[in-house]
This record gives sequence, C-alpha cells and structure tokens, in this order.
Amino acid sequence: MKTSQYFKLSILPLLLCLSLALFAEGDSNGSYDTASQEGTSTNGIDASAFGSLVIQSGGRLKPVDTFARNHLLNISHKSTFDKQSALTWLFDLLINTESAHERKVVQVKNDNVIMALGLSPNKKHAYSIRAISAAMQEKIEDVRKMYDKQKEHRSLVEKKIIDLYSRIDAVYSLSHSLSCLLPSYESDNEYIQKTFNVKAGEKVSLSHFLLQRQTLQEEAKRLSSKEQGKLNEDDQALLGIFRWLDNNQASNTATLLNIIPPPEGFDTKTWSSPWDLMARPHHSAKELQHLTGLENILKAALHNDQAAFDQAIDDFNQNIERPEHMAMELSYNNIDFFYKSLYFYIAAFLVLIVSFIGLKTPLHFLSFFLFFIGTALHGVGLYYRMEILNRPPVSTLYESIIFVGFMISFFCILIEIVKRDGMGIFIATSAGALLHFIGFSYADEGDTMGMLVAVLNSNFWLATHVVTITIGYGAAFVAGIIAHIYLIATIFQPNEKEKHQTILKNIQGTALVALFFTVLGTILGGIWADQSWGRFWGWDPKENGALLICLWLIFVIHGKIAGILGPVSYAANMILVNVCVAVAWFGVNLLNVGLHSYGFTDSIAMNLYRFCALECLFAFVCYFIIKAKLDQHSTKVWIGLNLLNVGIHYYEITGRLSMNILIFCILECVFTFICFFISNTKLNESKG
Repeated sequence: MKTSQYFKLSILPLLLCLSLALFAEGDSNGSYDTASQEGTSTNGIDASAFGSLVIQSGGRLKPVDTFARNHLLNISHKSTFDKQSALTWLFDLLINTESAHERKVVQVKNDNVIMALGLSPNKKHAYSIRAISAAMQEKIEDVRKMYDKQKEHRSLVEKKIIDLYSRIDAVYSLSHSLSCLLPSYESDNEYIQKTFNVKAGEKVSLSHFLLQRQTLQEEAKRLSSKEQGKLNEDDQALLGIFRWLDNNQASNTATLLNIIPPPEGFDTKTWSSPWDLMARPHHSAKELQHLTGLENILKAALHNDQAAFDQAIDDFNQNIERPEHMAMELSYNNIDFFYKSLYFYIAAFLVLIVSFIGLKTPLHFLSFFLFFIGTALHGVGLYYRMEILNRPPVSTLYESIIFVGFMISFFCILIEIVKRDGMGIFIATSAGALLHFIGFSYADEGDTMGMLVAVLNSNFWLATHVVTITIGYGAAFVAGIIAHIYLIATIFQPNEKEKHQTILKNIQGTALVALFFTVLGTILGGIWADQSWGRFWGWDPKENGALLICLWLIFVIHGKIAGILGPVSYAANMILVNVCVAVAWFGVNLLNVGLHSYGFTDSIAMNLYRFCALECLFAFVCYFIIKAKLDQHSTKVWIGLNLLNVGIHYYEITGRLSMNILIFCILECVFTFICFFISNTKLNESKG
C-alpha cells in the first residue's frame, strides 16, 4: 500500500472521533438539539401554541417563539434547556416563576466571574437565576462601583459581571410580565365582592382592580375621610386590598412583553405590555378585549385545560392583524435550516474521506449529493431570513459568518462541477461545518433578527457593499484553503507536478474573484460612507481592514505574475490572506473604536489569536519542509530569532489580551515572510 493511502487510512479514525466529539459536545450542552424537544411545561400544558402569539421586540413584530429563543440564547447561550424548547422555558417563567428561578439555566463560563461573585464552581458552569441574584445582592456595593466606572476603565471581569447583572435583571423583569393577569386574590367579604364585581370563591388578578381605577379612587377617598380607629370590617378588607395592590405593583416595570397592539386610529405603532395598560387611566375596548384574552390563556394553563388553552390562543390571534411573515418565521424556527445543513456537510465530508479508500465513484457521487443538499438547506435558510427581515442577511457578525459559509459552498460547487476531484467538496464541507459551529457560538449576539442601527438600515447598500465584501471574504477563504491543500500535496506527493499546477490554477482563479469583490466592496463602502457620514474614507479600523485584504491580495497575485513569488512562496502567502480576512472581519471589532461601532464582542479575542498564530505557523512549517534542502542557514537563524520573539509575545497574549500584541505578531510574521521570500526568489525558482 502506498504512503498516501496509509496516510488516508490513518486520518479516518481521527476525523470520525472529531465528528463524534463535536456532536457529543452539542448534545451535552443542549445547544444543537433541534427536533425532539419537549413542549410540555411544568404544570403539564403543551405550550407550543403560545409561540404563535405576536410580540413587538427589537424594533419589529415577531412570534413569541422567536422572542423566547432570543432570551434563552442571551442567558444560556443555548436554544434549548434540559431538552425543552425555549418557548417552554419562557412559559414556565411566566406562570411558574418561583420554580423557574430555581432551574440552572444561566451560563457563566468565566472562572474569575464565578470567584468574584462567590458562586460554587460546577462542571457545566450552570447556575439558577435565584443563586446569581443572591450572589449579586451580596456584592451590590461592588457592582455599583463597577457601574460608576467609565467603560474603558473596567476590567474584563467587571464588564462580564455588569453584563451578567443586566441579563439577570432582564429575566426578572420578563418573569413578572404577566403577573398582573394571574388570578391571585380571593375575598370572602361581601362588600368587596359587590363593589368590585368579584364572585364568591373566585380568584381575581391585579388587573381586575387596577382597571377599575375610578372605583379605587372613590374608595380611597372615602377611607381617608375616616379616622383610623373607626374603620369597620369592610373598611379593613378594603385597606387590605390597597396594601396588596401596593405590594404587587413593584413589577410595574416588567414591560418587555409588548404583546398588545395599539388601538385602531392611533398614530403610534408601539405595542404595549399588560403593565403599560395598568399605568394608563383610559383604555380602548379592543385593549380590554386583549387583556381578557390573555387572562383566559393563563387561567386555562393554570387549570391544566389543554383544549381551553389552545382555544383561548386561537381566539386571541383572531383579534390581532398578523404580519405576513409570521407563519414563515415559525417554520424557520421549527425547521432549523442551518443545523440540518451542518449535518449534511459533516455526512458529505465523512463519505468523501471514505471514498479515498475505495468505491471512489459511487461514494464521490453520494458525497456531492449530500454536500449539495447541505448547501441548498443553507441557502434556503438565508432566503427565509431575507424574507422575514425584508433585507439582505449580512448585517451582524453572526449573519456574516453564515453568509460567508454559504458563499464558500457556492464557489466550491462550481469548482467541483469543473474539476470533479473532490477538492471542492472537501473545502466546502470542512469550512462550511467549521463556520456553522463558529456561527452557532455567536448566535446569542446575532441570531435575534432585530432591527438595524440607522447607518445600516439601507437595503440598497446592504445588498451591494455588505454582500459584495462578504462574497470577497468567502472567495478569499477558499483561495487560502486551496493553498493549504497545495502545500500538503507538495509535501506528500512531490512528484505529481501536473496535479500541483491544477491546484495552483484553482488558487489563482479564486484569488482573482476574491480581489474583484473585495476591491468593489471597498469602493462601494466608501460611497456609502460618503452618503452616511459625509466622507469617502476616514481610516476607520473597518476600512483599514478591508484595504489590508485588497493590498495583500494585490501583492500576492502580482508577485506570482511578475515571477517574484514561486509556487510554494505564492501558496504560503495566500494562506496569510486568511489571516488578513480574519483580522479585518473579527479583529477590528476588538478595538471598539470608529464609526463602525456595532457587532463588538470580547469572546472572539483568544480564538482569533490562536487562528492567526496557527495559520502563520502552518505556512512557515510547510514552506521549510518543502525547502528543507536549500542551504539557507543564516536566513533560518534570522527567521528563528524573529519567531522566538513572536513566541514570547504570544505567551504574553495568553496571559493578557492585547490587540497591539496581536498586530505586532502578525506584522513580525508578515515582515519575515516577505523578506525571506524575496531574498530567496531566484534560488527557489531555479529548484522549483
């Protein structure tokens, strides 16, 4: 058996183990469960129908199901919890608040935050709302001091604690959103029953009294005219109602559940929460009808009457004008296109690897078929998002990751159709699956499908500049990945010159596509900036990042055309295009400066450092393996000293996150490669 076949056999178990590990990780933390979640709440009601209600959140109308997913992602970084849907978690939070607060649903992965709050460490890094709230209360003075600091003076731990405090506060507010409609007061006093229309033995909600504002005011005025010692039994009962109302109105700030539409004929398009209506002196008949409908839903749930519950939701929906995209959004949530696309990508990848060992033709066809289905699901998911949001799906970091993954798959379909050698499938399925996993980890920051900041809210420019530059990202990554394949093929199959030339042509063609779209996208971005900010170019970090990609691609392509860069040098430099794209795409967000002040996240820092370091290391190691026979001792010593310098600074990175250190390391590597490649051009070409 040939060495290459031994190599293929040896990596198969590794790939299988890796795939199983990825699925096991997803299954263990619940974030990849999509199909078989339980919809039954703790009191036995199937809450699925509750997700069809319309709510206004994030500047748009959406199903409650989407709203629930957004909030669960925000506090747990998962779309499910204990194999239950986000909708079930939300419904329990609304009607079984106390028990829901005891469930360990909050993810706190930073050990320093756990220590600072005095929480007990656990393997799953999961804590209950109650536990974190108690810990925050004990440290409330420290939290207040953190809030008093300016953002730039807060440490990473302080930022995360403040963020955690805000998320917990939002969940507490959300959990009391319908408390004014829950039946919780019962009176056996005949005067109270007669005055406020309360039936004997029946529990009524807070809203039952608050909506009778005039009666309350009259009774309060009558009580205030009496002396304290002359209050009769009826007066004492009435006084008890006022105390109860006062104690329970502490939740009147729970206004996140904007589920009641504005009255017809009003100019406002803002929807209201039940607590918003409680604060108003007057209400339309339609608003009162909606409140009654919500109370009927809650009563049916508390009485565990599934038929009445479903009917009450159906009646409530019939009284509201539902947006056209609501049914599509519910389907989008239920189908979960991107997770299913991931499954097909991984299956296609494994089948392709097996095809290298035997049954090449049928397995290659099966692999392409699976890959095509995965790409189709990927594309349909993006189409659904465009229809739901009525805009191109590339406005957030999460959306750009998903879109770049699709563009990589699209380019690779074309490559595979032309070449039919499995390289397109290999690139697309590996890169597509990886980007899916990366995207899922940032879903809580971008999978909310909310409205955009004003500067981004332009469908024309989103469909031109943003889509164009993102296509350029995808093409650049494809070129970089093919360059990886070229270096590996050169190492393990040094005599197959014709195959190497074919791979080089693929790199060249893809790099030209990447250059075209990145340059065009950068120019269009300047025109957009001129219209939005009054200047074409301002050396904004995001603008500099786009320029960096263009310049590096121009340098590499012209170096190849002019004969300055040999095939191996060309491929190694093309790998560094991936570093440029990663820094421009993710790295500039870490600076938190400039007019492109959206989509920032601290969580990507270490992953970005590792990616850039590994890409530089891969290019460097492969280059020297291929050129090992060259007598370049002095140059190697010089490069070794530079890499030692980079290594020292990378060690500093692991202990202290610093964008300056990252930039320094990248510049060191880039400078080293350029000087080395230029100094050895003639010798490399002569032995190429």
